[in-house]
Amino acid sequence: MTNYAYPWPYYADLQQRSAKLTRLSDYWWGMESGMAYLLDAMAAGTVPSDPDDLVSILNRTIASAARRHRSRSGKLIYYAPIVEPPSFDDAAAEARIEITRIVRIVSSNDSAMLVAAGLGHTDREIAERHGSTPGAVRVRISRARLKVAA
Repeated sequence: MTNYAYPWPYYADLQQRSAKLTRLSDYWWGMESGMAYLLDAMAAGTVPSDPDDLVSILNRTIASAARRHRSRSGKLIYYAPIVEPPSFDDAAAEARIEITRIVRIVSSNDSAMLVAAGLGHTDREIAERHGSTPGAVRVRISRARLKVAA
């Protein structure tokens, strides 16, 4: 029968060491791999009986996994660089251009109705301002939106 009390202090030590790290470094990934190795070895019953052998295997596993992660992350940086999103400093200029395009497409009365609808006014409020009925306002806004979308 396997002595299960034997490898658990090593696992707990790895957990404590990884908890002390402030960021997910290559070494942290190596320790995670060492803990995974230890759990798999306990489940399979292949934990070395000599504690020195276990420490040696864990150190090799940690170093190998850290090296593998370092290599992988280096390749990702080289072959799959993270593209910075474009800055949106010119959003106001683009909005002005779009508004100018809309004003050229629709009449001044229709553009005023579109702006009022965009600001959240109801059809009844827009109709009162423009001396029309809510139904007519709905139709004019709909037609103006179709013109702008085309």
